[in-house]
Amino acid sequence: MQMVTIKKVSKQTKSPLNYIGGKGKLLPQILPFFPENINIFVDLFAGGLNVGLNVDNQILLFQLSLTNEEGYKKIRKHYNTHKNPLDLFVLIAFSFNHQIRFNNSHEFNNPFGRERSSFNDICEKI
Repeated sequence: MQMVTIKKVSKQTKSPLNYIGGKGKLLPQILPFFPENINIFVDLFAGGLNVGLNVDNQILLFQLSLTNEEGYKKIRKHYNTHKNPLDLFVLIAFSFNHQIRFNNSHEFNNPFGRERSSFNDICEKI
């Protein structure tokens, strides 16, 4: 099981989803209560994902980049097994043209966005 770490930075990642009751403004008060390393993280009431987006490591864990198709396939397989919404968000960021596509078995099956899509500065600013 991989450990995930909580971001310890002054500026947290804001969710691109505008969600009533989102915890974005409360992150500075919430995150200090989290342990440094977490074996299992469950954002039970994910809402706009403000808390979940600030649990770091999906990009590093799968070594995602503009050219690492194998890393993309690994996170896609991981998502299709576990159906974690945060993994889906990261997966979409690296998929072809940031598209969302599922097959009849409800598995995410959009291809890799080689040299086209990534979690970039624009995604990070949102």
